[in-house]
Amino acid sequence: MAATAKAAALAMVSLSVKASCRANERLTVHHSGMSFTAALDDTGQYSAMIPALARTAVFIAETASGSGAVAVAEVDGLEAIERVVLQWSGNSGFELHAREFGAAYGNSGHVWHGAAVKDGAGQVVRLGDDSLLAPRVVEIYSLPVRLPGRSGTVSLTAEAEVTGINCGRDISAQALQLRGGQLSNRDLVLAMPDCEALGSFLVLNNLVEDLKIAAN
Repeated sequence: MAATAKAAALAMVSLSVKASCRANERLTVHHSGMSFTAALDDTGQYSAMIPALARTAVFIAETASGSGAVAVAEVDGLEAIERVVLQWSGNSGFELHAREFGAAYGNSGHVWHGAAVKDGAGQVVRLGDDSLLAPRVVEIYSLPVRLPGRSGTVSLTAEAEVTGINCGRDISAQALQLRGGQLSNRDLVLAMPDCEALGSFLVLNNLVEDLKIAAN
C-alpha cells in the first residue's frame, strides 16, 4: 500500500492511495484531527483533493484490514485562507452552511455542499462516503482572508435535519476552525427532537466563530 500527497493551489492537497490487493475495501483518511471514510475502487485506488489544515500536511490512510500508509505535503499560503470543518460519524444529517456578507438562504452567497460552485466567494467541500456502514463524513468551508472590494461578516451555522435515523437520539459532531494558520476544535452533542418533527432542521449558530473578512 502506498500514498502520495502533492500541494495544489488554494492550500489544497492532491492525495492518492494505491493498494492493489485491497480492491473495494473501506479506507479511512486522517489529517490534523480530521478524518473521513471512503472506499477503494475496483483496482484498489482512491484519490481526492483535500483542503489542508497544516503547513506540513500529514495524511494517514488505513484500510479496514489494517494496511496503512503515510503521505506528507508542504503547503504554501495557508495563512491566506480561513477554513472551517464540520465532521461527524454515522448518518446524523449534519450540514455546514455559510451565508456570506448578509446573504439570505437560497440566494447567491449562501454556500453549502449542495450549492453551485460559483454561488459565493467561498466553497464547501464534502468528503466521505455516507453509503458505508458507520461512515465518517466531513464538510470543509474555505474562504480567502482578503477579497478584492469585499468586506464584512460570513455567518456560519451547523444544521441537522431530523430524519428517521436520528430522531429522538443524541448525535455528536466536531468543529475545527483554521484562523491565521492556527487550528482549534470544539465538540458538540445535540439532542434531536422526537420523530414527529421529521423533515425539520435544527440550526446551531455558535458552533464556530463567524468570519470577519477585510477587503484588499
